[in-house]
Amino acid sequence: MNRAFQTGQPLASMLGLEIEQVDDLKESDHRSASYVPVEEMSKDDPATAHYFEGNLLDVVFSDGYEAFEQQVLRGFQHVIDSNKSKKVAVFCHGMVTATFLKTILGIDDVFSMTVDYCGLSRVRASSTGVRTVRSFNETHHVRDLIEW
Repeated sequence: MNRAFQTGQPLASMLGLEIEQVDDLKESDHRSASYVPVEEMSKDDPATAHYFEGNLLDVVFSDGYEAFEQQVLRGFQHVIDSNKSKKVAVFCHGMVTATFLKTILGIDDVFSMTVDYCGLSRVRASSTGVRTVRSFNETHHVRDLIEW
């Protein structure tokens, strides 16, 4: 969660706000000793070879995907309940974002959505339980940094 915290820090400082870290919004690979971006993973690299063996859901989600999904939904529900009638910025990792949006959109495969680094997704959350995806993976603010 260190990178997500560091990404959110400039906005929090500019707005004079404290960052609340929500443990349930930690990335699926939070138990890994190191981080390797997915685009750099290789079956020939001992640090990432296990991602290419067996069931991907079992490898990526050490407690199983269902447990991860419930954790993410619990984390976002906490954010929603704690910020009624407010706009909130949540800085989290791609699998957390993809899992939350997957449940709102009713998509079966969490791997069918790619969330880019610094991609912005906007969700409207009603206290009645209605969740509406307003945008997904906006990257216009970093378009000069993205290699197509």
